[in-house]
Amino acid sequence: MTTTERTLSIQAQPALTPQVIRALVNIAKSKETAEPAVARFLDGLAHLVVQNGDPDTVFDFALAVLDRDEGKQ
Repeated sequence: MTTTERTLSIQAQPALTPQVIRALVNIAKSKETAEPAVARFLDGLAHLVVQNGDPDTVFDFALAVLDRDEGKQ
């Protein structure tokens, strides 16, 4: 990815709303005591929250995927 592409990608992200900031703070706190695999998962969630701009939508999606995968086991 070129510098210009990175800049455009950053500019295309939605503004950090209070809800997004609160979600990121909670994710960061959760990572403090998480095992490495869980911390990586939380990093992914944080990235999706920033990209999407709506933490509730991201968390609902993640929970649905986890529920679906748990049912397969």
